Amino acid sequence: MTSVKDAATKAKTTVTAGDNVVVTPTTNADGSSNYQVATAKDVNFDRVTVGSVVVDKATNTINGLSNKTWNGTAVSGQAATEDQLQAVSDAQKATDDAAVKYDNPLTKDKVTLGGAGSTTPVTLTNVKAGAVNSTSTDAINGSQLHGVADSVKNAIGGSTTIDATTGAITTSNIGGTGSNTIDGAITSVKDAATKAKTTVTAGDNVVVTPTTNADGSSNYQVATAKDVNFDKVTVGSVVVDKATNTINGLSNKTWNGTAVSGQAATEDQLAAVDSKLGGLDDAAVKYDNPLTKDKVTLGGAGSTTPVTLTNVKAGAVNSSSTDAINGSQLHGVADSVKNAIGGATTIDATTGAVTTSNIGGTGSNTIDGAITSVKATTDKGINFGGTTGKNNYALGSDINVKGDSNITSTTVAGGVQLGLGDTLNVKDAINVGSGTSKIKIDGTTNTIGGLSNKTWNGTAVSGQAATEDQLQAVSDAQKATDDAAVKYDDPLTKDKVTLGGAGSTTPVTLTNVKAGAVNSSSTDAINGSQLHGVADSVKNAIGGSTTIDATTGAITTSNIGGTGSNTIDGAITSVKDAATKAKTTVTAGDNVVVTPTTNADGSSNYQVATAKDVNFDKVTVGSVVV
Repeated sequence: MTSVKDAATKAKTTVTAGDNVVVTPTTNADGSSNYQVATAKDVNFDRVTVGSVVVDKATNTINGLSNKTWNGTAVSGQAATEDQLQAVSDAQKATDDAAVKYDNPLTKDKVTLGGAGSTTPVTLTNVKAGAVNSTSTDAINGSQLHGVADSVKNAIGGSTTIDATTGAITTSNIGGTGSNTIDGAITSVKDAATKAKTTVTAGDNVVVTPTTNADGSSNYQVATAKDVNFDKVTVGSVVVDKATNTINGLSNKTWNGTAVSGQAATEDQLAAVDSKLGGLDDAAVKYDNPLTKDKVTLGGAGSTTPVTLTNVKAGAVNSSSTDAINGSQLHGVADSVKNAIGGATTIDATTGAVTTSNIGGTGSNTIDGAITSVKATTDKGINFGGTTGKNNYALGSDINVKGDSNITSTTVAGGVQLGLGDTLNVKDAINVGSGTSKIKIDGTTNTIGGLSNKTWNGTAVSGQAATEDQLQAVSDAQKATDDAAVKYDDPLTKDKVTLGGAGSTTPVTLTNVKAGAVNSSSTDAINGSQLHGVADSVKNAIGGSTTIDATTGAITTSNIGGTGSNTIDGAITSVKDAATKAKTTVTAGDNVVVTPTTNADGSSNYQVATAKDVNFDKVTVGSVVV
């Protein structure tokens, strides 16, 4: 009996709890013992290693993470690495270095190109034409300044030129007077008008009506007859011919699709339109039924040869979308499926088909097969027992030592040796270290706290988990860049920039702008010195006592050409009035050209004939009546 008692004593197995483990003993129905072994709700380690990932009490860091690159898409809840933070920080720094910023991001009242305090002018190009009115705060580009200068040049006429770099206007010998200023030219004309004495003789197809002015001088009203008759009318290369009753020589032989209202068409244009109509119909993509417009077959209704439709903009992807989807969107869907499946999954670059093989190492090429394989393996159960020794305790036997996914057990003489598994699943928390400096992986809040790498110097420790403190530093830097940056009103269209921010009505100074090109195609921004240059050149062209307002650039004129008038229009009117009061005046009526000559006694003679460009109520050439 003693021998039996000793054997029974030695057969008894006990299980005691160590650190981070909870043991729950129970008694089976037959009186044998059962031990439920599990990890504690809250565990505490000096160091936790999961594969290459190390959570270290000594440094209060997590290292060895593999997610070191950043593609712009977050895996929700996954710890970031300093490598990823470095990528975001570098991108933010590149944006900050390249950004055009307000001198003061709070007031947003001034932008210095090149940076606050810069004295090296910077070209601002691709500037959209701004509104030109009394309340406009839009930037003006070079083509607009050139347009203003060109309109002034055209208004002055003659040999007036524009400097292609500065936009300055230069005049010379205005109106053949020998004067280089409008003031001087008007003075010259005014002096000449007082010396006028003329006679008028009538040429073909004109009517001369003499009258006597109040001061006794003669006035001749010269005009073409209302009804004129020619055998042949030639205007440049255009000939209206009585002999053939045709109009020939028109130059508008080609057709660009835009009509010049009221202009006669040529048979060449009619032929071109007829030809293009046929070509357009052949090339057009058309509805199969132009009435219902419910189907379009590329290649034409009934075609069975597929046609490539390219340059398709990405369509909206939602439950109500009817947009066409392009290849990159389909690839994105296939790629997301590929990534979701993982493993050796591939995408066919032509068809977008997703191919899987040996999913999860199961040997199966389908998800269904892989899951079936895993289920079959799972259904076999676990033979629970020691890894060494002669005793084998299957589940349900007299001695049951049950662990969970965190516990391993080894049968040894006199008992069971328990240890932690390679993978831990703790419901509440894992503590690495102790006291206030410990790292805590909290299963309740799904967070990791206590990391020591809280500051960010712009250099990543590869594979180390980043903290929200570091993320805050990068976020603050990005926000500072965003607050100071000059941005498009709409980042998608990029067609407008409002200084001060979209919707702002407080004008902002844009300074250090390099002189932009001044030509008809320029989109460069124009600076104040260029506008002053144009104003100064106009001032010089007008001459006299013309002045420029130093703030607005407005030009003020007074007593132009000694006429007493402060406007060019008024000065010319004054000269015109003076000419009217001369001994003899000649005024041209419709459709005539007056050619002056000097008589033997020094007085003027005017030969009057029809102009090269005429306008009649009626023109008869043979049987052709216009």
